[in-house]
Amino acid sequence: MPELDGWQREAQMAWDAMGQLIDKVSRGGQPDPDQPTVALRAGEIQYGALQVEAQAFNSATAEYTTGGYGFGGGLLFVGAGMAAGAIRDANMRRRAEQEAAAQWRFVGLVACAVTNQRLLIQNEEGQWQGYPLDTLVSLTPELAAWALVLAFEDQAPCACAARGCHG
Repeated sequence: MPELDGWQREAQMAWDAMGQLIDKVSRGGQPDPDQPTVALRAGEIQYGALQVEAQAFNSATAEYTTGGYGFGGGLLFVGAGMAAGAIRDANMRRRAEQEAAAQWRFVGLVACAVTNQRLLIQNEEGQWQGYPLDTLVSLTPELAAWALVLAFEDQAPCACAARGCHG
């Protein structure tokens, strides 16, 4: 068997640990508690903390300006200038609508914590966003990106990718 490089060895260790965890939980056991790195609620137990590359699926506000054109000269020149201005304004509006549309947006390399009640992910301002595990609707692996897409009731989905494991 060929020698594994650093991240492959780390990925293999994580894979083995995941298999052991699945085996333990499938037999009715609980994951081993970890040292808390976040403020916990009463009865809450932290199982792990890690750094992830996070993305959020949301819309944004995009501003654009139009108009403000001045034209002089003959009727043909003024008409052509007005038409060119209208085309530019339509392009600016279309670009702003595309930028504002709901889509995956990179949050950054952030801290993440897993407890028996919540998944906690820091946002770009360093504030913790809580995702209650009892509202988890789906967990979809994105193998090409080494990521998990998590969907929760009444919240926008989020994606967490392993740091440095992108192909």
